[in-house]
Amino acid sequence: MIFKFSRSHNIWVIANHFTSKSLMAAKFFIAASFLGPEKMGVVGLLLIIYAISETLTEFGLIHAVIQAKDEPELQDLDSVWWSLACRGLALACILLLFGYFYPIESEYKYVFIFSALLISISALFKSLYSPRYYLVQRHRIFNRLFLFNAFAGIVDIIICIYYLNAGAGILSIFIGLVASELLKLLTSFVFFGKDARFFTRLLNPTFKVHKYIDFGKWIWIGNCNNLILNQSDKLLTGVLLGAQQLGLYQMSSRISQLGISDVAMAIGQYLFPTLSRLNVASKEIMHATFCKFFCYMLIFSIVSASTIISLAPLLVVFLGEQWSGSILLLQILSVTMVIGSLISVLVAFIRAQGNPKSVTIASFYQLLVFVPSLILLGHFFGVIGVAITTVISTLICFGTLLHFCKIPTFEILMPLKSFLKPLFVYTFVYVLSFAVEDIFSLVLINIINALFCMTVVLYIEKDNHEHSH
Repeated sequence: MIFKFSRSHNIWVIANHFTSKSLMAAKFFIAASFLGPEKMGVVGLLLIIYAISETLTEFGLIHAVIQAKDEPELQDLDSVWWSLACRGLALACILLLFGYFYPIESEYKYVFIFSALLISISALFKSLYSPRYYLVQRHRIFNRLFLFNAFAGIVDIIICIYYLNAGAGILSIFIGLVASELLKLLTSFVFFGKDARFFTRLLNPTFKVHKYIDFGKWIWIGNCNNLILNQSDKLLTGVLLGAQQLGLYQMSSRISQLGISDVAMAIGQYLFPTLSRLNVASKEIMHATFCKFFCYMLIFSIVSASTIISLAPLLVVFLGEQWSGSILLLQILSVTMVIGSLISVLVAFIRAQGNPKSVTIASFYQLLVFVPSLILLGHFFGVIGVAITTVISTLICFGTLLHFCKIPTFEILMPLKSFLKPLFVYTFVYVLSFAVEDIFSLVLINIINALFCMTVVLYIEKDNHEHSH
C-alpha cells in the first residue's frame, strides 16, 4: 500500500525537523566524541554568539508575510529581501567583531576568530534566500521545505565528519555549516520556482516594508526577550563555571531539544500558517485544531521526556565518563522541554490570531522570574541550579500564555479523554520498568513502551478522524 501525502500535510513538517535535527544531533555527537567537553564548550560559546546576533537582527518580516491576510505583491517581496539582505550583512559584521574582540583563552584565540568568520559568512548566506522561500512557507508547501533542508543537512554532516577525520577540530563544525548554507542559498533560486526578478530586484533596492512592521516589531521584541531567556543560562554557565561545564550543559540541552522541543517547533511551524488561514476562514475550526494539537503535543512530550530520562545514563556508555555530568542535567532539562513544547503550540495559536504582543508580554514575565532565579540558583547550586531555573521560568510563561489564549483549560484538554487508557498503561509499565537493574534492559523496555503508546494513540486518532467524517 502506497501512502501519498499532500504537499501541506503535517507529516512533511515533522519529517523536516526530525531529519534535519537528527542530522544535527548526530553531527554534534560525533564532534563530541572527537573534541571532548572543553572544546565543545568553545563551540557552544560560538553558537551562543551567533544566536545572540541573529536574534537582535531578526525583524519578524517573514512571519509577517506568512500571517498577512493579503497576498504580498512583487514589490513587497523585493523590499523584504533587501531588508533581510542588509540585516544579514550587519549580522555578519557583528559576528566577526564578536569573534575578534571576545576574550577567549589564548590556545583557542585564532580558531575562535576563524570560526566566527565562517559563522558570519553562513549568516549572510542565510539572509539572501530567494523571496520564493517566504511564499513556500506562506502557501504551506511543506514537502519542498523538507527536501530543501534534508539535502543540505546531509551535506553538512558529511563535510563535518570529513574534516574531523582530517584533524580540523572545532573548525570542522563550521566548515560544514557554511557549505550547507551556500548550497541552500543557490538552490533556493531554483528549487522553489525560477526567480525571474533576480536582476531586477538586485538593481533596484527598495525597503518599503511598512505594512509588515507592526506585526514584525512584536516578533523582534519577543525575540529579544527569548534571547535572554534562551542564552543567558549558557552564558552564565560558561562565564562562572568554565568551558567544560558549558560543554556538558550544551550537550544535555541539545539532546533534550532533539527529543522534544524540536518536534514542537516543527508542529509550531505547521500550525502558524495553518491557524493563520483558519483565523480568516473559520474561528471555530481554528479553536478545535488548536485544542487537538495541544493534546497531541502534551502526550508526545510527556512520553518523550520520560523516555529520555530513562535513557540519560547511556551518555556515559557512548561518550565516555567525561560526560557523566550531563546525566542529571539532561533529565532536568527534559522537563523544561515538555513545558516549552506546549508553549510552542500556544505561541503559534496566539500569533495566528494576529496578537504577537501577548506572546511578548508572556516572555517578559518569564524574564522577570528567570534572571533573579538564574543568579541565585546558579550561585548556590551551579549548573544544576541553572537547569532548575529554566523549569521555573518556563512554567511562568506557560501559565501566562494559557491565560492569554482565552480558551478554558478544560476545553483545551477535552480531546485528551480519548487517550486515557494508553496513557495509563504507559505510565504503569514505565514505573515498573525501574525495578529492572540492567540499564540496557531498562532502556529497551521503555523504548518499546513509548513506541507502543504512540502507535495506539495514532490508531485511536485515525479511528476518531474516520468516524467524524
